[in-house]
Amino acid sequence: PSPRPATRVDTRLRPAPEDHAALPPVGDFWGLQNSVEQSPVLPFVTSRPTPIVRPLPYSPPAVRRTVAPAASLALTTGLIAIPMTLVLGLGAILGLVAIVSGIVGIKQVNRAPANRKGTGRAVTGIVCGVGSVVVGGPILLLLALVFGL
Repeated sequence: PSPRPATRVDTRLRPAPEDHAALPPVGDFWGLQNSVEQSPVLPFVTSRPTPIVRPLPYSPPAVRRTVAPAASLALTTGLIAIPMTLVLGLGAILGLVAIVSGIVGIKQVNRAPANRKGTGRAVTGIVCGVGSVVVGGPILLLLALVFGL
C-alpha cells in the first residue's frame, strides 16, 4: 500500500548524491594544472620516477617597504620645530635635530631602496628644520646674550 498523493510531503531538502557532479581532482579547481606530475620512466635507469614541479601561475607577493626611522624622526621634529621657533627660539634646537636626522634618513633609504622608503619625509624634515634654524637661531642667540648664558 502506497501513501496517498495528497498527504505525501517531500521532506528531502538536499539533492540526492546521484544528482551531484563528480569533484575535480585536488589542486585543479581552476584548471591551472600545477600539480606534481610524474615524468616518463625509462627502463633500467632509475628505480622510481622523479616528480616534475611546474612553477606557480602567479608572481610571489612583493616585499613591503618600511619607512626609515630617521626619516620619520626628521619629519616629526621639523614640524614641531616650526611653532617652537617663536617660543624663545627653541625651534632652532629641534631644527638641528631635524636636519641631522633627515640626512641620516636619506642615507638609510639610499642604502636599501628595495626595503626602505621615506625620502619625502626626510626632505620635508630638512626643509622645516632649516627654516626653524634660520628664524629661531638669531632669537636664541639674542636671548642667550640678554640673559648672559
